Amino acid sequence: QRTQSLYYVDIFGQTINKYTPATESHSKAKLDENVTFIIPKDGEPDKYIITVGSKIVEIEWDGSSPDVKILKILTDFDSKKINDGKCDPKGRLWFGTIGEDPLNIQSKPEMGSLFCLDPMGNVSMHVSNVMISNGLTWNADRTKFYYIDSLKFTIDEFDYDDATGHIGNGRSIFSLQTNKIEGMPDGMTI
Repeated sequence: QRTQSLYYVDIFGQTINKYTPATESHSKAKLDENVTFIIPKDGEPDKYIITVGSKIVEIEWDGSSPDVKILKILTDFDSKKINDGKCDPKGRLWFGTIGEDPLNIQSKPEMGSLFCLDPMGNVSMHVSNVMISNGLTWNADRTKFYYIDSLKFTIDEFDYDDATGHIGNGRSIFSLQTNKIEGMPDGMTI
């Protein structure tokens, strides 16, 4: 809300982008690898958490320059690619990985996982055997966490503890195939 702008990524174009509706201005910065999310850091102007290939990094970007400054690598998953990510209401970064070859996922299925990076820098795994980690969100009263593994063609719901960030009791609550809906679930928001 600070800039009244929309920040987004072009995964295959390898860019982070900013669009400001009031001025109809658009700017972008190119990186060397795929970028799958950009999250502004609360209270720290021009600082963002982004993915760069298999890494989660903190960057500095003025929102108009074509260049970014990588400040530090927060975590690196080597051969796994980071796909979707989002912060929970307490500022913990939840993100998912996929195997090393997302275009040939059937050759090595279930190589991904769902992780959480807490504000102290600790990473914990919460779901394993994931094919394509994707959409994640929380309900308004912070008691449920919703998650998509795209190739399961379902939306899963977990009980969520807002104080600890623990998820449990995972279950499928919606199936595209059961409801005869074509396509694959991807990102998600409430």
